[in-house]
Amino acid sequence: MLRRIILCVIIVSIAIISALSYKVFSISQAIELIEKGPIQQTSFMQHYCKTECAINWMSLNQIPNLFKIMVIKREDPTFWKHNGFDTYAIKRAIYFNWHEKAFVKGASTISSQVSKNLFLTSEKTLFRKLHESLITVVLERMLSKARILEIYLNIIELGPDTFGIKNGAKRHFNKEPSQLSLREIVKLVAILPSPRKHSQLSSNPPSQDKVDTIINNFLSFKHKAATQKAIEDTKDCADFLSSTQIQIVDEALDTIYLMHGTAIEQGDGALLTLPEILNDVDVVQKTEIEKIYVESTSESVPEACSVPKVNTEFRLIENTVREGSRNYWVPAPAYESLIKMMNDAESEHIQLNIESAYRASGYQLYLALQMTKRLNYCISETFKLVERPFRSEHGCYEAVAIDFSTTGKRGVAFSQSNAFEWLKNNAEKYNYTLSYDHGNTQLKNFEPWHWQYN
Repeated sequence: MLRRIILCVIIVSIAIISALSYKVFSISQAIELIEKGPIQQTSFMQHYCKTECAINWMSLNQIPNLFKIMVIKREDPTFWKHNGFDTYAIKRAIYFNWHEKAFVKGASTISSQVSKNLFLTSEKTLFRKLHESLITVVLERMLSKARILEIYLNIIELGPDTFGIKNGAKRHFNKEPSQLSLREIVKLVAILPSPRKHSQLSSNPPSQDKVDTIINNFLSFKHKAATQKAIEDTKDCADFLSSTQIQIVDEALDTIYLMHGTAIEQGDGALLTLPEILNDVDVVQKTEIEKIYVESTSESVPEACSVPKVNTEFRLIENTVREGSRNYWVPAPAYESLIKMMNDAESEHIQLNIESAYRASGYQLYLALQMTKRLNYCISETFKLVERPFRSEHGCYEAVAIDFSTTGKRGVAFSQSNAFEWLKNNAEKYNYTLSYDHGNTQLKNFEPWHWQYN
């Protein structure tokens, strides 16, 4: 009897393994077809479209960064870290559903939603969920995170029979995605749990409370308050802001972001000037901010530079290495040398990524306000890490500073990378020098990432 049971278990196991192996092979073949280029149709569209549906494809670097960031923050905060499954969300869903005695909470990730929408339907069965999980495993192994996100944002449902960010922006606002304001992006993100209930956002928008909640939560995430380490670092600070000044910093950050958030996330916010930023805040905030953060009002010759701005042209560099894409602007004099240095480094298998390039005075103020909040509102600590407007080498025209990183190494950790060693040995040939080494005369913290063009 025992032998028969063991034999049955072996036979069933072989059958399951064979079936799964065939499934994996079939799935792999299907996924190979979507590794590159636009996708025309999905299984979800074929099953649920009541009219003729089409995908209006956009590459990832064409989609507004703000939309990418907000979708990830709302739908799958650990997207860039997990392997297709959010174990914490799964445990939380199991606990919640067990107590409710019903399936009311899911734990799907962006990867699993792509798996379901591309190849399956939305039926709620155990078999479909297992099939989805299997596809997700293969999908994560075969495609990059960037490609998975690109597919998701092009097949995501944003209204009845409306798929993808381009179609969603056209349907609800009659705009191209690049023309959407922060609040319009938030309204699109707000309908994601139930997009079919919103045929037209102009007549049936999400509640203002919901929109405001998403914005407030996002701004809290974007302008993080002091961490425990920051509190420890600033415990002996002699120049904390007053409660009134703290309120001004917080309100100014929110105002600036609401006005310029899309440009800031795309990278084009780096070109914002001080007058553009100060025009957004009220008179009281403007007066206090200028008193704390601004020591000069002339942008013709920044204090950190030696050459005045004379018809300066800027060149655009798109960086698609880390978590999406971002525009970086470089004054023309430094551009060709920078590109040659990065290409030569790559030819020697050294990856140099740009973290920051030219920053006009307004954007420099925005970064200083951000850093003040993150450092528990201690002004002296703020200016050890971020210069005031007009005093940063990032604001120079003929001698701009570029911040670098490499894969897995950013900030101080960059000093322990092969990329940093390569720069120390080679950067001078391209007219770049390290600005803030150990024991620098400017009394700045060591910044291995910060190199200035001379």
